[in-house]
Amino acid sequence: EGDMSVRAMVDRAAARAEKGLGEDPLVEAEVRSMLAFNYKRMGEPERALPQLRRQIEILETARGTEADETLDALTVLGGVLQDCDLALEAEPIVRRVAELRRAKLGENDPVTLQAQSYLSVVLRRLDRLDEADDAVDGGEVAVLSLDPFGKSAPDLPIGVTDYATSVRV
Repeated sequence: EGDMSVRAMVDRAAARAEKGLGEDPLVEAEVRSMLAFNYKRMGEPERALPQLRRQIEILETARGTEADETLDALTVLGGVLQDCDLALEAEPIVRRVAELRRAKLGENDPVTLQAQSYLSVVLRRLDRLDEADDAVDGGEVAVLSLDPFGKSAPDLPIGVTDYATSVRV
């Protein structure tokens, strides 16, 4: 066990999660989020998908389908689906998040702009360029990843951190 690889540890934790993680479903949701994050970082986004889907089921039940935490998880799911070349499956998920963010936060809120930007990226991958431009209202949205201290982190993939902001340019 001293030589256990990160992959083996993540696989072991995923197997334990399947057996249950106690009474608090939100703990399970957080564990599944971390498992998905690690699978994605190891270059295995397809293994992240079931973890994210279960996390979202839990969050929708515990927090609601329109809760910020649920929408954040759906955004991550959309990105992982794209990583798995499943942009067609990602599109309605990312579109729903963008629409809900806009309705809840307004059209110029940075979180709304970020959601619209993600939708634009998905639509571009699907070669739906006119729709992609419409998703950002004909303009461009810059999404800037920041480290926890507010400094630019250009190498940090979008969707990996909560420390991001969006501006209309």
